[in-house]
Amino acid sequence: MDPRPTIGVTRPTVGDLLSFVAIALAIRLAGGRAVRLESSGWEQVRLDGLVLSGGSDVFPGRFQTRPKADYSYDHPREQMELALLERALAEDLPTLGICRGA
Repeated sequence: MDPRPTIGVTRPTVGDLLSFVAIALAIRLAGGRAVRLESSGWEQVRLDGLVLSGGSDVFPGRFQTRPKADYSYDHPREQMELALLERALAEDLPTLGICRGA
């Protein structure tokens, strides 16, 4: 069993690998173990902390504003992150939001 804390890092459905690698390196240097959280397969991962990383905009309809024309929103990621935030609150997990994640 790995004694390092497991920190989940959210990612977009497609792309942004370089950003994940940079965040994972920072987590490793701080003594943790980063795991990728993508829109499927994250539900059973045990977490000691959570990083909501940057990326495309959150769907503006959530805040009763109009969506951008011809913009590609990552709805599966948004649903995952909202569920993860509820889980983080319920389990009292330390959480860091970066850019979109904030």
